[in-house]
Amino acid sequence: ASSYPQELYEDDWTAAQAVELLERAPANKPWFLWVSYPGPHDPFDVTGSMTSSVAGREWPSSVDPTRTEGVAPQGGHPSLKPTRANYAAEIENLDRLFGVVLDAAQARGHTTETDTVVCVFSDHGEMLYDHGDVGKEMPWQGSLNVPLICSGPGIQSGASLDVPVASIDLGATVLDIAGADQVPGMTALSFRGLLEGAELATRNRTVLLSGLQNSNFGSTTTSELNAFNETWLREANHTENEAGRLVGKPMYSWRAAVKGDEKTGAIYKFVCCKGTCPGAPSTVGEPDADGYTRLLYDTAADPVDMHDLRNTLPHVAAALQAELPQRHGFDCNT
Repeated sequence: ASSYPQELYEDDWTAAQAVELLERAPANKPWFLWVSYPGPHDPFDVTGSMTSSVAGREWPSSVDPTRTEGVAPQGGHPSLKPTRANYAAEIENLDRLFGVVLDAAQARGHTTETDTVVCVFSDHGEMLYDHGDVGKEMPWQGSLNVPLICSGPGIQSGASLDVPVASIDLGATVLDIAGADQVPGMTALSFRGLLEGAELATRNRTVLLSGLQNSNFGSTTTSELNAFNETWLREANHTENEAGRLVGKPMYSWRAAVKGDEKTGAIYKFVCCKGTCPGAPSTVGEPDADGYTRLLYDTAADPVDMHDLRNTLPHVAAALQAELPQRHGFDCNT
């Protein structure tokens, strides 16, 4: 019923450690710092002051189904509900903490105008009740689409690029900027050229791949896979959200290929799931005859994955489907 001090909140503590590391770093050597904040993340517990900061404000509703949310004042007490408002409070707190760390770098004489490159990004998103679900691990934009903002010497100022890039390539990009050699065998590719204003045609990737698979399916049939999912939901510790859907972790089995079209501004995402797709939008139907669910979206025009374009643009769907890897018992091209 009471709140612990703000400075002990997980993200505030992380920022404090980053500041201490910067203060201890040798003054005559280059440095690299990765500051990994635990939040915003389930279970979205926030402090009393963070709860008060979002009380009485309106937040965008979730979609499919629409879920509105009003936050009542907590009288300084923390809120433990996994709500969109709590998530927003964590985001706003992070924005403040980014400034704390950058101020510590500036105190050492390092700024993005002179000698320091800074990138802000996330490893995954959060469904926040879109399509009646919460969590990550899904091929929908709430989970898959994450921010990426970079600033520093040589990087374009005030530019916004509407082409997808892969967060896996950040490692290669940092090494490239630092003038270091790439690690033998690494699959990451630098997108430094994009940051510095190179032509889009020269970018490091034209098709981005993503996916998740719990195990090697081998010869597992779709019916066996669906039976596994149902068994897991019955036996695991799961809850039922307000939309009446079970919130759990079934066997995930999906691949996605993403490609931007510079001429039209479309960003096409092809999704293929073995069996039913996890947390699927209400507009998704049953799997195809071979047991795979295939979907195509233009995420620039449809950022919440509600309009499947596979039948409208079959050539785009076919081209992206052909890009998907066929490994570990997953073959969407059969």
